Amino acid sequence: MAFNQIIILGNLGKDAEVKALENGTKVITFNVAVTERWKDKNEQDQEHTDWFTVDYFTMSDKVAQYLKKGTSVMVSGRMVSREYEKDGQKRTAWSVRADNLQLLGGKKENADDAPF
Repeated sequence: MAFNQIIILGNLGKDAEVKALENGTKVITFNVAVTERWKDKNEQDQEHTDWFTVDYFTMSDKVAQYLKKGTSVMVSGRMVSREYEKDGQKRTAWSVRADNLQLLGGKKENADDAPF
C-alpha cells in the first residue's frame, strides 16, 4: 500500500499564473512560502522558509484572480515529480498537485466571493 498526501499552509510569493492545456482544462500554478520561526539557544530569532510549487487543475481560470501575492492559503494534494534535462544533466523537479485549495486571509479582496 502507498500513500502520498501533503498539506501546506503558507503565503503566495507572487500572483498565480494560468495555462490552458490541450484538453481545455486550466492549470493554475503558484508558489507557496512556508516559514518556520524559532529562537536559537542564544534566544536569537531564527527563521527558515521552504517554497512549494503548486499546480491546481480546474476548468475555470477565475480562481486565479483570488490568488495574489501575499494571500494565505491552505493546500492539500500529493507530491509529484517530473524529470528534465538542463545543461546536459538530468534533474528532478517536485511540485504539489492540489486537490483542495482554501483561502485563509492575507490579501482578502473578494475572498468571500471565491468560487472554491
